[in-house]
Amino acid sequence: MQLLIGKKPGDEELKCFLALALTSSTFSVGAADKKYASCGPQIAVPVKGAADELIFSANAVCRYVAAAAGALQSDDLAVDEWLEWEANVLAPWVRQAKKPAPKGEAAAKPSLAEQLTSILEAKEEARPKNVGELEFLFGSEITLADVVAGVTLRAALKLVKEDAGEAAVLKTFRAYVTQLFAREDFVKGTAAMKAGGKASKGGAGVASGAPMASTASVVRSTFKLDDKLAQGLTYHNILSVVELLFDAAIKAAYPGLDIPAVEVTRTNAKNAKFG
Repeated sequence: MQLLIGKKPGDEELKCFLALALTSSTFSVGAADKKYASCGPQIAVPVKGAADELIFSANAVCRYVAAAAGALQSDDLAVDEWLEWEANVLAPWVRQAKKPAPKGEAAAKPSLAEQLTSILEAKEEARPKNVGELEFLFGSEITLADVVAGVTLRAALKLVKEDAGEAAVLKTFRAYVTQLFAREDFVKGTAAMKAGGKASKGGAGVASGAPMASTASVVRSTFKLDDKLAQGLTYHNILSVVELLFDAAIKAAYPGLDIPAVEVTRTNAKNAKFG
């Protein structure tokens, strides 16, 4: 199967990479069609004798990946309840909280800390008491609830400045998120997204976990610099030339890797990092 993502992956894509990493699923990464940009990440599932079936939205992708692997307790109703809470309560709050408040309304509304405290306290009422520190949202091991809700909880808590005198429920969930993302499997999933499916220095694909194809099977680029082009004496589209050079370099460095097409653009804005 192939995970399809946009140019700037974020928390929604992170959910997918975590689910794929935690289930040890074999996958490749491709570029999502621009016309489906509003649908979030997708996964293309091979269908015998027909075109690949597309599954849209991060939560649906995570459900499919977990169900296909028979992992992360995706069929448990308690886990499903956390996913529904994330999709219908927490995620909408995060989206709204990120928007700048209209002038005059900020003072009239409860602070973000107060709003998030109310949301989490209401959710805590349904959680079994006397279970000690919050290590997992449900049960005694990682579930799909930790993958989906854990990512959004981290995003929500980033919007609220940490304070020594903050509500106990905020401290509880901050500690939960911190230990969750310090886990080796979460670190690996996060690294896979940052790598975007590229191969690691050791040679194995970070995202897919599959061995790389032999160099002999690589389809080499046919682009070559002729004498006039090398001297800058012809009127070629320089961006297309750079794209071809990058494409050839990537194919040589990572044979067999399924990557989106290389696209080069220019900007007049000076970047402090790249000049």
